[in-house]
Amino acid sequence: MSLKNTLYSCGVTYEILSNIPKASEEPEERETLALIAARGDGEESQGGQTYIEQYTRGLLEVENILSLERLRQAVTVKEALSVKGRNIRRSFSTPNVQHTSCSKTDLIGWEDVDWKGQYSRMVHYYKQI
Repeated sequence: MSLKNTLYSCGVTYEILSNIPKASEEPEERETLALIAARGDGEESQGGQTYIEQYTRGLLEVENILSLERLRQAVTVKEALSVKGRNIRRSFSTPNVQHTSCSKTDLIGWEDVDWKGQYSRMVHYYKQI
C-alpha cells in the first residue's frame, strides 16, 4: 500500500469561552443601536462616536477575542500533535454481517481467491503499524 492511500483523521474539541466581554448594553439597546447605525444618521452618541462606530467597535471587540481564542486552540493542537509524535492509525470498517448474502450465485468466482495470501498480507500490514 502506498503512502498516497494513507488516511488521516482529526477530532474537534469544544471549549466554552468564559472571557467574552459582557456587553454594556442590554439586547434591546444593542438592537436599537444597530437600527440607528443602519439608518445612517451621522449624529454622535454620548461617547463622542457615531452610532455606527460604536456598534462596529462592539462587534470588533468580540471578533478579536474569538480570533485570539481560535489561534490559542490551534497552537494547543499543534503542540499536542508534536508531543504525540506518531501518525494517526488507519481504521477500517467492516460490512454489516446481517446484510451479507451467502447464496451460491453471490459466491460464484470467490473460490479462486487466495484467502491465505490476503490474510498474510493483512497481518504483515498491521505489524508495520
